[in-house]
Amino acid sequence: MLYAHSIEMFAMISPHAVQELAVLFAKFSGLVTMTGIGELLTVLQSHDISTPRFAVLRLLNTKDGATVTTIANELGLTVGSTSQLIDRLEVDGLVHRVEDETDRRVRRVFLNERGSYLINQLKTMRMRQLEDQLGKLPHDLIVQLSATLAAAFPYITKDVD
Repeated sequence: MLYAHSIEMFAMISPHAVQELAVLFAKFSGLVTMTGIGELLTVLQSHDISTPRFAVLRLLNTKDGATVTTIANELGLTVGSTSQLIDRLEVDGLVHRVEDETDRRVRRVFLNERGSYLINQLKTMRMRQLEDQLGKLPHDLIVQLSATLAAAFPYITKDVD
């Protein structure tokens, strides 16, 4: 249990354990992102997807059926610019709008099959990149890291819709 001992030492030594852990997560995420950024950009360019349009697709992947206002608020964009992004995604056959069943004034945005396919393609690519990096770790560290993240996950996601 060398790693458990190291974790205990880290927590005792550091007065700012949460900040230091955030730095480590950022470094790991940055490493994975930078090793796969070329592949990501190639896929996005092949589908003529800008970063803001990609953000809308990613959001709809988790909140399919969101309103334009919800999407705008989640992404920190204006409703007008979000509506233009969705217009373009709709023209490209990646999303479609549907009237709300209970309020006809509201239109909800859904991923089309093509939009879902693109997001799934990118998720598969990202998982492969993560597995490539995590696969470099010793087996006992993978087991320990997995158990730690599984225990932490409910705390991190409890405020997420």
